[in-house]
Amino acid sequence: DFWQRFPGGRDVPDAETVDELRDRAFATLEEIADIAGDDPVVAVAHGGLIGQILRHITDGELPRPDERIGNGSQQIIELTSSGARVIGYHGSPR
Repeated sequence: DFWQRFPGGRDVPDAETVDELRDRAFATLEEIADIAGDDPVVAVAHGGLIGQILRHITDGELPRPDERIGNGSQQIIELTSSGARVIGYHGSPR
């Protein structure tokens, strides 16, 4: 019923928008990186959220249209004071 009423999970009344979700998640990653300093960190999330982070960092180049990002999938991202970049990427065919 939910997916019929809200195709793609979009335009759900009173729900956080995709942009708000992405911005909040990326801000959290930046906060974690600031606390960790030079130490590596592991962050685990749902595939949809990981995909949004990848889209944000790569200006929409990743994930590719024919790929999906699995829950807890391994994506290696470097956050520095000069920005973020994807170092390791593991998309799966749809």
